[in-house]
Amino acid sequence: MDESHGSAVEWLVPLAFSLTFAWVVWQGPGFILTFG
Repeated sequence: MDESHGSAVEWLVPLAFSLTFAWVVWQGPGFILTFG
């Protein structure tokens, strides 16, 4: 079970980055200009 949990964390972290990147791209330049 411990190994499964470790694997989950290993793919959840990059998944979170991917979702964040996709969301920023979807928002467009407006988001970058607002917080940039």
